[in-house]
Amino acid sequence: MKNFIKLFFVDKKDLASYLDVDKRRWYETAIDVFQLKGFDKIIGVRFVGDLFSETMMWEDADHYLKFFEMEEVKTVTYKIKR
Repeated sequence: MKNFIKLFFVDKKDLASYLDVDKRRWYETAIDVFQLKGFDKIIGVRFVGDLFSETMMWEDADHYLKFFEMEEVKTVTYKIKR
């Protein structure tokens, strides 16, 4: 999937990778997020990230690339002060 994105979207900024993992019996999908340089829009692409069967091919997952417009969500977390 990374090669596909590099081929068609040369000038991009990677923002996040392997988000929202969806595990199925034979494969899993995930979303990579990037922003095209010169554009304000943030794009997410859902793709097959891994196959769990040695006899399965990528086409067997019957899953195509899905593109989404994404939005940035800020979160707050806390940790122990040391």
